[in-house]
Amino acid sequence: IVGGIDGSNTRGYAMLLGQLGVSMVVDDYSQMDYNYDFLHRDPGWPQLITRILEQTHSATYDVDVDLAQDARASILNELRAILGKVNSRKDQKHSPSSQQFYGSDKYVASTSSKTSFGFKAPITMLLLPFFAKLNSNIRFVLVVRDGRDIAFSKNQSPVEKYYDTYFDTGRPQRRKEARQDNDSPHIKAMRLWNDWNAKVHKHLLSSSMDFLVVRAEDLIEDPYATILKLAHFVGSSLNRHELCQLSETTRKATKQIQSGYGKWKEPLGRNADLSSSIHQIGSESLELFGYYPPRRFMDVEYASSGYTCEAD
Repeated sequence: IVGGIDGSNTRGYAMLLGQLGVSMVVDDYSQMDYNYDFLHRDPGWPQLITRILEQTHSATYDVDVDLAQDARASILNELRAILGKVNSRKDQKHSPSSQQFYGSDKYVASTSSKTSFGFKAPITMLLLPFFAKLNSNIRFVLVVRDGRDIAFSKNQSPVEKYYDTYFDTGRPQRRKEARQDNDSPHIKAMRLWNDWNAKVHKHLLSSSMDFLVVRAEDLIEDPYATILKLAHFVGSSLNRHELCQLSETTRKATKQIQSGYGKWKEPLGRNADLSSSIHQIGSESLELFGYYPPRRFMDVEYASSGYTCEAD
């Protein structure tokens, strides 16, 4: 399962997983999303997440303790239905876009030895406690993007849908803690990004679930190392030369989106107070994922043969 806050390029990673041999079940190929319509109520994921957050107000909750019994049973049944429906569609024919090397017209035939199917739904990052109860074989890819970019993104769907419920701003004390009435959208977005990613990462570390954390920026800065690690995670049948070719087409494709990264520098550069607030509120996850202070987040051990990726 691929998850992460909206705007983190979960779509790019979902495309790569399909190219690495994972049978990705997709409803919306423009976003590579799997959308589940619960009992014909639209939309599906948001209403499910809201039901959970109304009771837990947390990204990492105890399913058996923090939710009422009837809600817990209902949500477990709905998630069983989701996994069952996805599983029933795992052998579907992929569209051409999911069979191509990322950003090219070259097709690739590959398999994945560690997965039977996969899907992408960004908000599933808040469903990990439930998934852990349902299936011990789930592998989770958490995609993270610099929270400063997220804070200045035009896509503020998570803030609009979940901020008030998550921080329980209807209660005076929580409203004071979240400073709901005074904060700009950028502050709210950073607060949500920091809290969700830090807590979800901590939960993954303490759980038995197999997981991989990747950054959106890694596909731009070092696509080969990133794809190599992703390939190992899913057991892709592609060899190093094929992975190298895939990384090169990925490098070319990501050039189209590079201008969207680092947009936070201009507004924070001219507003010292806002910059200070953003960095203070996001300090935990900015440091955890290597954004501030900046550091290399992911190191990949190259083959002892000394293989160097030099795409044709």
